[in-house]
Amino acid sequence: MVATRRPALLACAAAACLILVVVAPGAAADTQQFQIFPALRNAFFSSYVAARSSPAPKAQAGSTAAASAGGEKGCVKVETRDLTKAEGQSTFLKFFGNEPHHVGVSGDVLAAGGLFSFKSGEIFTGGAKKAAATPDIYLFNISKANAASPKYIDSVFGKKGAVTDSFLPFGTENGQPKFLASFMGDRKGLSPGKLAEVAYVNERDKWEVVAEHEGGVDGAADPSFTPHGFDRNGPNGSLIVTADYVTADTVFAPSKAFKWGTTVRVWNLTTKQVIARWDLATLPGIKETPQGLMSVRWTGGCGSDLGCKVLRTTGGCGSYLGWKNDTFWFSSGTGHLYLIDASKRAADGIESAIKEVYTLAPEPVYGSCVFSGRFANNTRLLVTSLALNEVRLVDTTDPTSIKTIQIYELPKGASGTPQPHVVVIDANATLAAVTTYYVEQPTGKGLWTKQASKELLLFSIAADKNSFAPIKTVNFNDAFEKATCGISAARGRFARPHGAVFVSK
Repeated sequence: MVATRRPALLACAAAACLILVVVAPGAAADTQQFQIFPALRNAFFSSYVAARSSPAPKAQAGSTAAASAGGEKGCVKVETRDLTKAEGQSTFLKFFGNEPHHVGVSGDVLAAGGLFSFKSGEIFTGGAKKAAATPDIYLFNISKANAASPKYIDSVFGKKGAVTDSFLPFGTENGQPKFLASFMGDRKGLSPGKLAEVAYVNERDKWEVVAEHEGGVDGAADPSFTPHGFDRNGPNGSLIVTADYVTADTVFAPSKAFKWGTTVRVWNLTTKQVIARWDLATLPGIKETPQGLMSVRWTGGCGSDLGCKVLRTTGGCGSYLGWKNDTFWFSSGTGHLYLIDASKRAADGIESAIKEVYTLAPEPVYGSCVFSGRFANNTRLLVTSLALNEVRLVDTTDPTSIKTIQIYELPKGASGTPQPHVVVIDANATLAAVTTYYVEQPTGKGLWTKQASKELLLFSIAADKNSFAPIKTVNFNDAFEKATCGISAARGRFARPHGAVFVSK
């Protein structure tokens, strides 16, 4: 990448491309041309967007859509054209009701999860299950030849697990990339969920969930297991930490209250079993009003990183961590960030294993709290707060005492408060992207109904990694006209960006 230019999207051979997963009501396409499928309620697609070279354009990048009256039951047909004004391309799939969520990349394969795929047949057909559930995972080829227009590979159902959230690369199998995926629930959205392995199976020439693992200690089932974010202690690390969020079925009507998760688990990747389980339900900031646990991020270990050199000099956390490579941060929905020492076991006590290291505000802040990847030699993170409508740059030089460097409050627009959620950075930590959509359920169908603005915000990160600044906003609020019957106004007209990842080809 040329240092003085922002990456151009379609020149993916030498640039970082940003891959999004969003929801597009009533649209689909084959390999030849865009076609109209008015009966498809929420077609699944990935779109690519990248920052222009500076100076940034004054006008926001939007989209155009052509609509014509008529269609099944009087629905308006929608044909989507040029979603981001020629800055990207889209790949549509003929599936609906998935609620596309987080994404992950392993080699040349992108995996995207359908959070509500297990429920899709009944959510979008008036409550009666008139259509089968759609797949839980979708796979795309994003090799150099396909990076500007990803090619659909396959879709995958869980065995007993569903409610797909996050992905991690997990080596290779049969010559193809492999993933770990968190399933927050079972096929009905109930707990327990599963930790799944997703791989290509030669003899059947297809991708499958090849294994699902229970969340109890030593391989036992645990009814509280609802895994959301998770991370591994390095590409070849032997440990992962998972964080429980919510029992998925409790977010749907007729439920009146969420059943939040409060547990983090340490896994041995050799045995694929939980070796330590910590319930945070009694900790301050969670016990008052739990809101689930969200992101997990490995601290980066010690090695030769700058942060470790500083701490060895200052002695800032040697007594707590002993500076081993098995420490992770995780966040709660109440705005608290914690550090977990994954070497600790039940006999050591929760006080020796988990420490609060940062809070967004003096009082609990309700709403998601998500981390970017580490950068600046493991001394920086970007953190989003949905409730505060903020993106923060924090100093993690001392991982036991995180400090605020900068707070950026997202501007409120005509379409509502943005509510930032996912935040990602490119490989060189020069660009960051934030998506401002979380979840919206159809009116009367669930508990997540708060309307928010739907945008992708792109930021430049300063060379010294001590500040970041907005450079572009891509507006998805009016990317599609209100198009289909049976969907609330809050849901029907919007494309809803969620998962995102930068890739370089």
